[in-house]
Amino acid sequence: MLELLGDPAVDRERFVAAFLEPPLHSTAHEQGFGTIYTAAYEPALGRVAYRWPDAAWEQSFERFAPGSRTVRLPVKRS
Repeated sequence: MLELLGDPAVDRERFVAAFLEPPLHSTAHEQGFGTIYTAAYEPALGRVAYRWPDAAWEQSFERFAPGSRTVRLPVKRS
């Protein structure tokens, strides 16, 4: 993360995407260490984006949509 923060070529989108990549994103759910989602908060704009590897859900004060999401966790086969 510190490398990304210090790299002027890394934009906001690339920085947020890094949270869905190993080692920050983990699929070790069966061992109790899995990542469920990440969230990119923009408090000054009053919005947030919840992100999964294959989906995103954006909410804001201006366009709040009550709802829920069902996420299927990957199962690793031994």
